[in-house]
Amino acid sequence: MSVFIDYPRRGKRDVRIRQLIPNIITTAAMSCGLASIHYSLLSDWNRAMVAILFAALLDALDGRAARLLRATSPFGAVLDSLSDFLCFGIAPALLLHEWILGQTHDVLGLVPVVTFVLCSALRLARFTAAAQQSHTRPAPRPAPRRREPDAIRSAIASKFFIGMPTPAAAAVVLVPAMLVYGKFLGPLAGTGRGLLGFFGVESTNRDVPAQPADDLVFWFIAVYVLLISFLMISRLPMFSFKKLRIARRFVVPLLVAVGIIAVLALKDLWLIAATLSLAYLASLPLSIRAHQRLIRASLSETLPEPDPAREIAPQH
Repeated sequence: MSVFIDYPRRGKRDVRIRQLIPNIITTAAMSCGLASIHYSLLSDWNRAMVAILFAALLDALDGRAARLLRATSPFGAVLDSLSDFLCFGIAPALLLHEWILGQTHDVLGLVPVVTFVLCSALRLARFTAAAQQSHTRPAPRPAPRRREPDAIRSAIASKFFIGMPTPAAAAVVLVPAMLVYGKFLGPLAGTGRGLLGFFGVESTNRDVPAQPADDLVFWFIAVYVLLISFLMISRLPMFSFKKLRIARRFVVPLLVAVGIIAVLALKDLWLIAATLSLAYLASLPLSIRAHQRLIRASLSETLPEPDPAREIAPQH
């Protein structure tokens, strides 16, 4: 009798719990994505964004748990991609559609939503195909004394994403909703003051995020969503913090900064989340520059050293 999930240990009727933990975490993240869709359809934007936030936290844990417990499997990789597509592709796009993009311009509001969902699907398909291809390749030969171009590209790839990752894109694309629903900028929506008042956003109910009063907000958010969508499928390098290393003298300031951010997040969660998301988006020029600098430094290591035996003696 065949089993639904074929784990690496075949021929056994039971599965160790530690092998299930990564998939359990991924399933919980997928449930958060479904909950976000549910709350978006009920116009409960706060809970919809909280559900996406929980999905992002769980998504950051499932891969690390799989590597730590040595429970990686092709099934888990595909399930993780499906969860990312649901939580960070469909859920934020539906939230923006129900909140603003589908309220004033039905057809035109659908274009950025569909583009964002398609770009997230294409990115995740490319990532899953590349991961499966890397698992099917034969074992590489021992590395030579001088680093080869493939090893250099692998070392650089571990420090950068190619294009904006899907969870980060979900956070960045929801920045307008975060700012409107934040405790600091949200009250300015109904007074005509501040950034939101400049864009003409009005709201009479504090429990419901503001709706656009004119077409300026709609077109701004539509173009903004399209920009983030194309960043997902672009070839631009984005910083990856998985193998980030910092100098020892920055450890204590970093811990203090994390504590300050945590306290500020208790005061206004969405303003801090929007600030961090915009900071990651603003780091794109720095990541491109750092990526080019690493490539130039790595290529200089691969240049062959001059052979004195082959040098031609100067003619007198």
